[in-house]
Formats: sequence, C-alpha cells, structure tokens
Amino acid sequence: MERRDLCKELAGRKYIEVIADEKLKKQFYSCLRETVFRIDGLSFDHDENSLIILFLAEFFDKPDFYWRGKPSDTRLKKFYEILITLEKEKKYSFIVDKFAKPSSTNLSLKLKFPLSKIGKLDDIVINDLISYLSELWIWLCHKLSYNYGYKIYDVRPIW
Repeated sequence: MERRDLCKELAGRKYIEVIADEKLKKQFYSCLRETVFRIDGLSFDHDENSLIILFLAEFFDKPDFYWRGKPSDTRLKKFYEILITLEKEKKYSFIVDKFAKPSSTNLSLKLKFPLSKIGKLDDIVINDLISYLSELWIWLCHKLSYNYGYKIYDVRPIW
C-alpha cells in the first residue's frame, strides 16, 4: 500500500479524532512527512490548539548553515531572524519558538502552526489541514529560496 493511500484513509476524519488515537496519529504524522514537508529530521507533536514541528539536526545538514565544515552560529542566527520576519509577514500563521534558537550547539528549531487559523478545532478535517499546511509550507519554502537564497527542499505538492 502506498503512503498516499494511508493519507487518503485519513482525509475525511476530524483532526481531534486522529490525534486522540495513537495509531491514527502516527499515520497522520507519516502522512505529513511524506506529502507536505518531505524532509529528513522532522519530529511532530501537538498541544491544545497547535500542530508542532521540531526540525532536528538533519534539517540543518546543508551548506547554507555551515562554514568551513562546521555549523555556523552566524548563518543559523540569520536563518532564524528571517523566519521571524516571515512569521510576521504571514500574520503568525506559524510561530517560531523564541525560547530555543538554533545554534551550533543546538541544531533544532520548533515551529507551531496554530489550528485556530483554519477554524474551530472540533471542525477541522484532515484533508483541510493538509491542504492548509501544504500551501503554507510551499509559501515559506519559496520565500526562503527565492527571496533569501536558501536551498530548501522540493516543495511541489503531492496531495
């Protein structure tokens, strides 16, 4: 069975229902990893009203973040500051964690996606959430690539 088939199984389900069931939640996170973000080094979580994505060290394993073979604090800080700017530009459709800034000793970054931007939490359907996240992620990656020169990932939609 293809990964996209697993996503289609979830399409009409409510987000609340999927997050409450451990098996469905893992399937949903796999679906996001395969269809929306397509990046190694991602971890997913959630809180009361947000989907949380933690970008781990593998995400930062790119020349854009390194200088002379080592992670560069200057380059990581610049990337973080660009994300803060884009966060404001997109009217907080995603929120950059202000407490854990990426650095050469902390190669991680947390983004929160407030679900209130999509609608009432009880009414959010998985296919609507995936469509919303896909559009937002494509926008963010294009801004990072074309406006700031970061060689981010393949962002063509699969869904």
